[in-house]
Amino acid sequence: MTRKVWTSKLSVDEEAVRLKKWCMVAVTGEARLCKQDEPSAVVPDALLNRKQLEKEKTFTYEVKWQFRPLEGNTWVENDTLMQMGNKKLVEREDEKRAAMAGLMTSN
Repeated sequence: MTRKVWTSKLSVDEEAVRLKKWCMVAVTGEARLCKQDEPSAVVPDALLNRKQLEKEKTFTYEVKWQFRPLEGNTWVENDTLMQMGNKKLVEREDEKRAAMAGLMTSN
């Protein structure tokens, strides 16, 4: 069973999106669908850090990519990670940061 995820821009079937291969454009940091047989597909392994972009009031996340060394980590915008179908990963990092700041209440 797949879930529908609603973002501010569009509804995305998260499971179907994650099954597609995504590539990062080195110059802009934007995610795009990989062309067939393109070897540079990336899959987020973990979010290591978060910082806020002052002008846009949005966050970028330091992403550790699967099967890539730590030196290959990149900063990726929230919208890009959502577009790639990684809403849960982003939510977990946001919750972790809120807990560290003492902003979450325990149930």
